[in-house]
This record gives sequence, structure tokens and C-alpha cells, in this order.
Amino acid sequence: MITPGTPLPNRDEFRQVDGGVVLIFFDFDGTLTATPGDRAARCHKQAELCGRAPMIEPRLRALREAGATLGIISKSTEGTIRDALQAAGLSAHFEAPVVGKAVGFEGKAGIIDDLARKGTLRKVGPRGLAPGQAPGHRVLLVDDDVMELERAKTWGLQTYAAPSVGGLREEDFDVLIAALRRPRNLPKVGTSPGMKRNSSQCTSFMSASRNDGLSVLSFSKPAGNGKWRNLILFSGEAFEA
Repeated sequence: MITPGTPLPNRDEFRQVDGGVVLIFFDFDGTLTATPGDRAARCHKQAELCGRAPMIEPRLRALREAGATLGIISKSTEGTIRDALQAAGLSAHFEAPVVGKAVGFEGKAGIIDDLARKGTLRKVGPRGLAPGQAPGHRVLLVDDDVMELERAKTWGLQTYAAPSVGGLREEDFDVLIAALRRPRNLPKVGTSPGMKRNSSQCTSFMSASRNDGLSVLSFSKPAGNGKWRNLILFSGEAFEA
């Protein structure tokens, strides 16, 4: 429960973006525009976005060229957002859903997860999410509200914090573009939680394929009097039996 005396999370904690992102949801007020939503009059939002468009447009294009599909999720109404995008000449860059009135008990992350599980994001870009697939690290939320970002992080989404005032800057877009251009750093076998392995536990492994095409690794029994500990890998996820 957040009270007036509760300190907000550190904004810098939400600026580490891995590779592997295929879908970016931007907040609108205070992220694409300059003024946070609790201070912005509707009549000023369009003017702000138009004024920022010469800086934003080429960077949105660069994000798309780097492989991301872009969407918007905001507490503003969808009509307000789309009118501003049209006036600023930015509409063509947003092929993912534009979600207005994004208010819910589980925050924007819960809404994004619901969209993914319903299959709404299945046709988003060349690498859209499969129907029913949780968004996870493939989705990035960019927002000036650190409470929204904290909730998103607990849902497994990647996050990037816009400045508290003034909206995204050139250097913020540079960070996002650079992150998209590198592959995500996946943990190696034996280094991730629940996948500890050393010479006393197993000495070899063999690979096989299931009928459904998933790759399987099955580790052999350890030498000596060691106990069995089967570790089976399916498409990068680990399960202990």
C-alpha cells in the first residue's frame, strides 16, 4: 500500500533493457508528450506531441527498423491519443494496439498480459506472440510512472523509465535502439537458478527430439555412488524430476 510518506522506487532501476524485445508499449502523457498526465490539459497534448515530433519520428522509425513493433497504452482516451498521433504525423509507426483508459487493479502490465493471452498480439509484427502466450521479456513498457514500471517488472516485462518531467529525450531513444540491436543475454546451462550442475552430479548428456519438435537434453547418472538427479530441458526451460 502506497501512502504519502512512502518513497517511490528509484527511477534508475528501470533503465536496464536486455535484447529480445519484439513489442514496445509506450505510455502517452509525460512519455511521448512532455507533460505528465496528472498535469496535462487535453488541448495541450496535441500541441506538445506536434512540437516533439521532429525528434521522435526518426527514432520511432529506427526502433521499427531494429525489429520492434510499437503500441501505446495510456490512461488518456484512445480518441485523444489517435488525434494527437495523426496531427503529429506519427500514426503509421504504431501497428500494435493503442489502448486508452488503461486503468486496472493490476496496472498496465495486467492489461498487456490480458491482450497477449486473448491472442490480440498474435499478429503484431513478424515475431508476434502466439495466442495464449504470456508477454514476458519480449515486451517492453516505457513509462514515466515508476509504480506502473514496478508492477510490470513483477509480471516479467522489461521496463524503461522516461524522465519524471519533459518526456523521452534523444538519449533515452538511443538506449532503446541500442538494446534492440543486440541479442538478449540468456543464462548458460549450469548458471541459472535451479540448474546447478557440476562433475559430481553428472558427467555427460545426450540430446534427442520429441515428436512435437522440442529439443530435449537428458543428463546421465553420476559416477560412483551419487544419487540420481534428472534434469530435462525443453526449449530452454528447465524442469527437475
